[in-house]
Order: sequence, then C-alpha cells, then structure tokens
Amino acid sequence: MSDKIWSFDLGKASIGFAVRSKNKPHFDEKHSLIIPADLAKRGPSTETDTPAARYRAWMTRKHRRMREAWLDELWIKAGQVVPQKKQMLNIGAYCLLPQQESKYHKETKNVGQ
Repeated sequence: MSDKIWSFDLGKASIGFAVRSKNKPHFDEKHSLIIPADLAKRGPSTETDTPAARYRAWMTRKHRRMREAWLDELWIKAGQVVPQKKQMLNIGAYCLLPQQESKYHKETKNVGQ
C-alpha cells in the first residue's frame, strides 16, 4: 500500500488538492485553481446571462417541447389533425416569428376607399 495521503477540495470558487506522506508532517505537493467570480456566479435566475438563467431557459424549452409532444399524441388519439405550430425564422443568432397582419390591420385595410 502507498504511504501517500491524498485530499481534495471542491469549493464554489476553487478546486484544490494536496498530497502528503503518512510519516512526514509537511505536504509533498499542493495546488489550487481559483475559479473566476464570473464563472462561479450561479444566479439569480432573474438576472440575464447567469448560469441559473440559462439553465432555467433550457429547462423551460425542454418542458415546453415535452408538453407539445404530449398534446400532439392526444390530438392523434382523438382522431384529429394536429394544429400547426408557430414557425421560427433563424436569422443569424436571432429567431423571429414571421410577420403576420394583425386583426386590426385586416379589419381596417379597405376602410375609406
């Protein structure tokens, strides 16, 4: 068996380890990695661009897809046609809904002509 004692520390803002021999009072090796405060920041999820906010958005999208799949199954079991979903346009880093005429514009399009 080895006469080395290993210890590890996983903290919120650092990761470290130390190695020491059983019969020596000093450490043979010790290191720690300090995690930058920006990366260690967890939340709150109400602030944008925090890990908590990204996780919350990811889980929201995941659960919405699961609900839509479940509802699609219900439509099919009921013998109905599955309603068409909104289509998103991918433009670079952004997703936009296609422009549609509002109800107001449809109703007032030919007024006064």
